[in-house]
Formats: sequence, structure tokens, C-alpha cells
Amino acid sequence: MKLERSTPAVVGFLIAAALSLWLQNIVIPYSTPYWGLFDNFLDLDVYRAGARVVLDGGSLYDAKLLGQMDFTYAPFSMVLFIPFALMSAPIAHIVWTAGIFVALYFVIVLAFRSLGHETTWRLRVVAASLVAASTLLEPVRSTIWFGQINVFLMLLIIADLLRPEGSRLRGVGAGIAAGIKLTPMLFAVYYAAVRQWKTAVGVVAGFVASIVLFFVLMPGSSWTFWTDTLFQSDRVSSPRTVGNQSIRGAIANIAGTENPSSLLWLVLAAAVLILTLAAAVVAHRRDQELLALSLVGMASCAVSPVAWGHHWVWVVPLFVVAVHHVIEGRRCGGAA
Repeated sequence: MKLERSTPAVVGFLIAAALSLWLQNIVIPYSTPYWGLFDNFLDLDVYRAGARVVLDGGSLYDAKLLGQMDFTYAPFSMVLFIPFALMSAPIAHIVWTAGIFVALYFVIVLAFRSLGHETTWRLRVVAASLVAASTLLEPVRSTIWFGQINVFLMLLIIADLLRPEGSRLRGVGAGIAAGIKLTPMLFAVYYAAVRQWKTAVGVVAGFVASIVLFFVLMPGSSWTFWTDTLFQSDRVSSPRTVGNQSIRGAIANIAGTENPSSLLWLVLAAAVLILTLAAAVVAHRRDQELLALSLVGMASCAVSPVAWGHHWVWVVPLFVVAVHHVIEGRRCGGAA
């Protein structure tokens, strides 16, 4: 069965999408105050408040946003956040949410294309159906609920790195994503491991360019972030928080301490990085680049000091990989 040519498969995915949307509403009705899928937007409102501080000439990393929240992203993130600060809150919420769904759609389409599927109308319908189904995944649901940024960064990285080796400026997009949130710098390590030096340099170049640009535009905030705020991991949250799904968070929660062992964290993080990068290299050598990128994306969450549920959106391309292999397995089984 070839996904983009099978009408019965398309119908099956549409049914799955409808069931997913129905189940989402059964578990937590869309209209439920605060807990409904479209009734929070805490993080988006923090982004907008931070951008408003910048527009008003304030100190971004000293301000208490919404009365108690700190801004934690690099100054380059203002490229994305300032336009939303210029919108009213209701409009910003609608535009941001629509953007998340669009970004998920393109991530899924690009993922299927990288696996050899043609972009037919059937594949587009399947991709839209998987967007609906993915709202049942905790990382996707919490991304929508909080108004989080991670899906946009994943799209930038996927669109950049799934291009053929040698493509012009390949890696720069991932570097720009790292300029907003540091963890995508791990992709530079991965491309060094597979000896694609041009792409590795592209990641570093995009990252450095984002820093230099905002040292020019926001010198005070840039200096504060890169010399001070960057090293305050507990500024994001206490490591002993149930929602912290990183290795460090697991150590803190299992041990019941606010000060988890840094040595244990570094040892476990190094082990995860080595094993994951080794697996990614094997996937790369077997022409499974989407799987390799997904593994590196997941590893970047695991080794981060703090990793909330919505950081793990790399389950979406993994979901596509799984669907692809189910389809290929059925096709091979049918051929046999």
C-alpha cells in the first residue's frame, strides 16, 4: 500500500482524526475554563509581555512578567515575539494557535516527503488527519494549551536539515533556532559526528549570527543574558518539579531534593548523548535521516536542565516514522 495513492487509507486516517477530536473533547471539553485546549496561553502571554518590555525600553531579564514570571529565552527570540506584542491578546492567541497547527502540518508533510512519499492530495489529507490525532499527544496538547514555541523551532530545524547534503546555507536555520533556544546546538555535534562539516559549520554560523545581530540591536539585554541569565537554570523552575521531564528533573524528583547531584546528572546526560548520537549515526548511515534528527531532538530535551512536556514535540516526526514503517510493513506483507 502506497499511502499517497490509497483512498481507503485516507478514509481511515480521517476517521482516526475525527475520533481524536471527539476523544479530546470527552477527556477535557474544549469549553472548560482554564483547562480547555484553547483556554490558557500562559507562555504566549509571557512572550508578549517580554516583548512589550523591550518595546517600552525596559530591562528584559529584570522585569517580572505578568506579576511573577521571568523571561528565559535569548534576546533573538524578540524577532518572533514582538509582532505578537503588537496584537491584542485575543488576536494573538488565535494567530499563534493557527500557526501551531500549520507548523505541525508542514512538519508532517516534510517528514513523509523525506521518507519517499509523494505530496499528493491524499498525503495532504493524511497529514491534516495526523495533526488532529497528534493533539492527543501530551507534548502537542500542552504546546497548544500554553501557547508554546517548540513546534515552530522544530519546523525550522526539519525544513533546514532535511534538505540534501550540500544545499546552500544548510544548517543555518537550525543555528537560528539555537539562537532562540540553545538546545538545537546539539545538531552541530550530530553533523560533526557524521562528518558533514559544512552543515555543522552552518549551525554554528546561524547561532553566532543571531547573537551578534542582537548584541547590536539589544546590547544591554544581550550582555545580561549571555554572561548571567544563561547560567541560571533554576530561573526557569526548581529542578524538583513534577513537570520537569529532563534527566536532572528525574534525579531531583526521585531523590526528593532541590539540589540534585550535578555529577550524577552530567554522567547520565553524557551517557544518553553518546548512546543517542551513536543511534543517530547508525540511522543516518541507513538513510534514515528523519529518524536521526528525531533522536537528536529528543536527546536535546533529555539532557537539558529543565524539559517540560511541551519540549518533547519531537514525538511528532517519530510518529510519522512509525506510520511509515507500518505502511511499508503492510505493503511488503501484501507483496509477499
